[in-house]
Amino acid sequence: MLDRPDSLSCSAVLVLGRDDLRPCTADDREYLAVMMEAFVPRFLTSMAPTASEYLPGDARNLCIEIANRMELIEDDFNFQTFIAMYRGRYVQKPLPQRAVVELCLLHALKMPFELNSAIQNSLILIKSVLVIGPGGNVGRSTVKALLDEKFEVTGLTRQSSEAILPPGVKHIKSDYSEASLRDAFRGKDAVISTISSIVPGDALTLQKSLVDSAISAGVKVFFPSEFGIDTSDSSASEYIPFLVDKIQTVDYLKAQQDKISWTAVITGSMFDWGLNIPGFGGFNMPARTATVFDGGDISYEATSLDQVGRAIARSLKNPDLTKNQYVYVSSFTVTQNKVLSALERATNEKFTLSKDTVENLWRDWATKVKEGQLLGTLSMITGSILGEGGLANYSKTKGLWNETLGLPQEDLDGFVREYLAGGTV
Repeated sequence: MLDRPDSLSCSAVLVLGRDDLRPCTADDREYLAVMMEAFVPRFLTSMAPTASEYLPGDARNLCIEIANRMELIEDDFNFQTFIAMYRGRYVQKPLPQRAVVELCLLHALKMPFELNSAIQNSLILIKSVLVIGPGGNVGRSTVKALLDEKFEVTGLTRQSSEAILPPGVKHIKSDYSEASLRDAFRGKDAVISTISSIVPGDALTLQKSLVDSAISAGVKVFFPSEFGIDTSDSSASEYIPFLVDKIQTVDYLKAQQDKISWTAVITGSMFDWGLNIPGFGGFNMPARTATVFDGGDISYEATSLDQVGRAIARSLKNPDLTKNQYVYVSSFTVTQNKVLSALERATNEKFTLSKDTVENLWRDWATKVKEGQLLGTLSMITGSILGEGGLANYSKTKGLWNETLGLPQEDLDGFVREYLAGGTV
């Protein structure tokens, strides 16, 4: 807090959820000044005769009563200006002025006591988003989707990165020190981590320090690096060792969720990423061969990289729904046989087939990973996608969020045709 707080700095704490005015933009200051001049006097005048008649849990009814009294006060230009500014900041869908006033009143009554409830009720609009690792597979798709949804996007990379980010994306390079991260995160509403590693105890362990820096900078929501099979089941690390780091990150966020909210996006098999790796998921695209496990009819969830990015962006558009939740999405629920048929139709070629079991695949490579062959982790991931541990058919076990987020599933045949037309294989 500033050494000598004035009414503007106090309003920043109550309305913007910040502990000082240093991160405030000129727009923030203008908004607060108009609020103090045009809204607060009208609010206090209308509330005074009414407030003592209501209990704390009656906030919504109190808002309706105050709105009724405010309607008796003649509108003026400044009040209309404030309502327009509030609508632009916090209202995500068309509403009549009376509904906007009630929403604003609820915001004003709850904010001093329950800043997190403002997020829950969509009263804090996520605008500024920072993506850690914007040049990677998930990072690129996330940046693209965020730009499509008109977010303000910043990409954070290490000093040595040569990543070239799209126009309109601010690029910050960091040494990942606490001070550097805090400065990078300051003024951001959300931070998306796309850090990746298949080695336990490696890069994914950095996420706890990222969470700490995000809290220190006043970030509202943190998306940990998930984007794979369901880690809400703590047994997941028994099947894929490096997932222990992801599980521990979400556990850490759960312990901090009075300070920052989180969303863990679960996407199953990243479909096009997998097709780019010969042998992953049983398919070797350049060789036109496939290994079919257990007959090829095991159902699992698959999500394209672009759909992963869209899921992240749509989750940020719906912070009231996705706050402190595992969010399950996919492009399609498939089997190996369905994918094989789509590939053969699109290529007009027959693949050479071999057969194996998921148990053999997972057990053989689990042994090799223990012996130090870490790339075998990719085969362990394949085994888990195809049913080992029961972690990858979450459309049945947990249900999909696609409809809730307005995220249509994709057509498998159409996607495969587009994938091949892109010249990847």
